[in-house]
Amino acid sequence: NIDYDEELGTVVARGKVEIVQGQRTLLADAVSYNQKTDTVSASGNVVLHEPTGEVVFAEYVELNDQLKNGVIKRIRILLEDESRFAANSAVRKDGSKTRMKRAVFSPCKLCEEDLDAPPLWQLKAERIVHDQESREIRYRDVFLEMWGYPIAYSPYLAHPDPSVDRK
Repeated sequence: NIDYDEELGTVVARGKVEIVQGQRTLLADAVSYNQKTDTVSASGNVVLHEPTGEVVFAEYVELNDQLKNGVIKRIRILLEDESRFAANSAVRKDGSKTRMKRAVFSPCKLCEEDLDAPPLWQLKAERIVHDQESREIRYRDVFLEMWGYPIAYSPYLAHPDPSVDRK
């Protein structure tokens, strides 16, 4: 179902919506496009396929600049090597820098028998910045957790992202 409001300059699509912009593909239950502000808002089963191979899952996104930048709520990111991020909210700038609040990173796969079980280890932080251009992940107020239990704390931590062999 597609509705167009000429006066407001908005297009609203509902159903299984798919938008392709360059090499990015956005899938959602409902998408609204504001032509005046060049902003796309999507909600409900949001999936954004990035040209880098990562897949972003979210509850709600508001994107601009050809789906490169914006605000994302309840974000989960699956990287190419199957590492994972999850966060309450995120802001993407410059098409390559994702700043996440109250976030988790883990390269561990989830247990197939108990998907609710914590991974073998994860880094849980107040803030995580994934800079794809410099290929680095930076943390603030971070805990290392093993089997769901906090083991170590650091006010700051950084490491190369999974696309780097060694650094």
